[in-house]
Amino acid sequence: MKKLALFAAFLPSAALAHADHSHEALSAEHMMASPFHIGLTLAAIVGVGVVARILWREARAERERSTRK
Repeated sequence: MKKLALFAAFLPSAALAHADHSHEALSAEHMMASPFHIGLTLAAIVGVGVVARILWREARAERERSTRK
């Protein structure tokens, strides 16, 4: 789980690895047709979900610890 969160932290640097950053390449049409951008978008969505789940679990554990005292 933490490996996926670490992967999500590296997504911005992965976006910089793409060679074509012209205005045309950053259009919505190009991004939806480009396998690189589709994969990057899906990885970002999964990464955000993983980080949210980790934070949710930590908050719940903290709440349980505080109610036990």
